[in-house]
Amino acid sequence: MKLVLFLCLAVTLALFETTSAVCNDPNGMDPDGCVRRCDIPTCSNPNPDPSQICTADCFDGCVCKDGYIKKDDANSLCVKKSDC
Repeated sequence: MKLVLFLCLAVTLALFETTSAVCNDPNGMDPDGCVRRCDIPTCSNPNPDPSQICTADCFDGCVCKDGYIKKDDANSLCVKKSDC
């Protein structure tokens, strides 16, 4: 019985660890368990077309808070939309 409890705890911790992105940005970001590069608004593409088929795989990442947008790509920091 202890072994079963231990395995359940280990699986739970492993799942939590793999779905928790660390979002370090002075303007604030929120973690998201399914970020796709083609869906992320950036300064060069502020309004990605939602009807466009996105075949990119999901990854743990961070999305900008309201009023902010990624500067260059999915890995860049967030900036105010007006600063693009």
